[in-house]
Amino acid sequence: MEVQKIGDRLREAGNKVWNTAKRIGRKTVDTVSGAAKWVMENPDKAAAIAGTGAALVGGANKVIRSVNRNVTLRQTEREKRTRVYDHSLNAYVYTKKPLTKEQIEFIHKERRRTGKKVSEIMAEMDILRK
Repeated sequence: MEVQKIGDRLREAGNKVWNTAKRIGRKTVDTVSGAAKWVMENPDKAAAIAGTGAALVGGANKVIRSVNRNVTLRQTEREKRTRVYDHSLNAYVYTKKPLTKEQIEFIHKERRRTGKKVSEIMAEMDILRK
């Protein structure tokens, strides 16, 4: 008895989902066919709207590209300031926060002067990310 009730409930739920999908499909077809009919009846207005829409899309595309370029540039600049290349490890060493130019210069001068690894110098300065 229990299995049959569960099966009936699943069948009812499936039917509801199927009927909803069919209804949505019908609405979509009605909307698209109505739009196509309007375009056929008003070709001059449709052409004006299409031209304006294309111009808006082109302008939006330029704005999006420039914003994306600026975001990428900021991210790479921040990444450059939060890592230093350690020649002895052949890898980048990451810092807790962006370094100033003076700190970067000090690290490189100290590395040349003492021959220590960059990671050791940064650990002494307490700027190494753990």
